[in-house]
Amino acid sequence: MEISGKISQANGRLLAAGLGLQIQKINNRLYLRGTLPPKPESGKSSPYQQRISTGLAATPSGLREAERRAREIGLQLMTGNFTWDAPEQPQRIGDLIETFGRSLLAQGITETTWKKEYQSPLLRMVDRPLDPDVLVKILLEETKPDTRTRKRWALAIAKLLDYAKIPNDLRQYKGSYSQKAVSPRNLPTDAQIWRAWGRLTEIDPRWGNAYGLMAVYGLRNHEVFNCDLNDFPVLWVSRGKTGERYVYPLYPEWADHVALELPNICRKDTQGYGGAVTQAFSDYGVGFSPYNLRHCWAVRAIECGLDNALAAFQMGHRLSVHNATYQHHLKRQTHQRAFEILRDNPLRPRPPSHENGHIARTIV
Repeated sequence: MEISGKISQANGRLLAAGLGLQIQKINNRLYLRGTLPPKPESGKSSPYQQRISTGLAATPSGLREAERRAREIGLQLMTGNFTWDAPEQPQRIGDLIETFGRSLLAQGITETTWKKEYQSPLLRMVDRPLDPDVLVKILLEETKPDTRTRKRWALAIAKLLDYAKIPNDLRQYKGSYSQKAVSPRNLPTDAQIWRAWGRLTEIDPRWGNAYGLMAVYGLRNHEVFNCDLNDFPVLWVSRGKTGERYVYPLYPEWADHVALELPNICRKDTQGYGGAVTQAFSDYGVGFSPYNLRHCWAVRAIECGLDNALAAFQMGHRLSVHNATYQHHLKRQTHQRAFEILRDNPLRPRPPSHENGHIARTIV
């Protein structure tokens, strides 16, 4: 619904409440209009129709705040407590969300990052004042320690207060949350992946193809719909765009079973496509999440001896992320494989003990 329709709905609620104020949009800003007492300097003695500037943009969050103020002022008028020299309303989070978002997008963050990491938590606090002490209290009361939610809220609020040039220490409350290493106990085996692929293909071949691309190449959910196999068996993701990359199949035998005949779905952004894949996995009873296929590819890369930097590139993330997420696999399998290669190398140097006879091991 367009903002004009939302304004009409808000005005309907104000009229039903008998508050005597309506919301108007002028040049993309919101005003309150109603019969108000004369201003002290007006020279008039009777109430008349006047406007009050809210300073709010004509956005959904701005409209919610404008309606709240209309109700507050309306009650003041009903009880005879309204005065033009009342203290100015404190600035609230909802007042800045729109301009803050435009500022971050201009700095280069993606629309998805803006919505997920900043807009989503801030929309839960549109009526809260831009007061660091109040916001710290809300953060501690409404989020759990050392969780992704607390970290996201703390950083979003801190960034907004920075934008408003309000000193704050919100970042110190973000906690110790970090992306956890993937446990092999939570991942399907390659045999389970293969069997689930066959079952899904029998039910819906197109979704079977989507599953296969993720299993063979370790793609993110949404990347299935933005790749090609023109250089088979190498798969290209986002060819010709910033951030393009190529991926090799760690099981070339599996690559012979992939195809690009995919489900005919249309979503407006990557989040929408990713959600459609997750929903399909649930609807068809796959038994594990789509991202497990990506994690399995990463673990398989370690077991196959693919260099960590190459694996990180083919997965499309930073080496530090790769190492942090799969750290315990790197500690064991990678070092074990390096040892086996060294041990089995016929050209490696031999220790003196092999030339000078056996030295008995003493057990203490």
